[in-house]
Amino acid sequence: MKVNYDLSFDAVPTWADVGFEFVGQGVRVNDALPLSVTRYEDVRSYELTSSFGFAPKDGRWAGPWPHDAVASHITLPAVAPRVECFGIGGEDVWWRYASTATDAIARGTRSTWLALLAPEGCWQLQVVAHAGYDLGARNPHGLRPYTRKDAFLVDLPAGPDAEPVPAETLFSRPGAKPRVFVSYAQESPAHKQSVVELCALLHGHGVDVRVDMEGLHLRRTGISGLTNR
Repeated sequence: MKVNYDLSFDAVPTWADVGFEFVGQGVRVNDALPLSVTRYEDVRSYELTSSFGFAPKDGRWAGPWPHDAVASHITLPAVAPRVECFGIGGEDVWWRYASTATDAIARGTRSTWLALLAPEGCWQLQVVAHAGYDLGARNPHGLRPYTRKDAFLVDLPAGPDAEPVPAETLFSRPGAKPRVFVSYAQESPAHKQSVVELCALLHGHGVDVRVDMEGLHLRRTGISGLTNR
């Protein structure tokens, strides 16, 4: 899976995080690109191995996939330091972009690749995108970094003989409550109260309700493309 997103901010942050969580579906992030970048790296080509990991490509085709398959021709654009990837092996993966003494985080589009392991028959993924940043010493007194989440669905290609999993079981875990992610605009006290009442109603009917503004330790993201509008 290839993911593109934009970094856009008024003041260059000390660091900025962008991540993706695959909610309650038994999905695991087996590998990701980029992993760790400590110096400028030019455009690089990779291929997906038989163990579903990314390996640098030396120009020859020797992988397990057809020559014209995407898995045989994975291109990662040039990457500037510093970048670290976290969460490999779990359901939540994220990248931290950090400014260095000589290189500030540049605005613009970023491309990342994910190798995901999903249960057989899973043809849709429920994804929660999250982002945050920190201005460091330039941060006005009393303000904290902020993160805001967005949830969306991603369709997966299915083989000709695949049988889709019923929709009601796609995002459920064995023995677990159905889960709902609530994201809403902070328009007015009355609107907020309506959302609170809706969440209480769902919770009263046995739904595991997750609200995008709950439990946040960060404040206000400057990363566009992941915020609700």
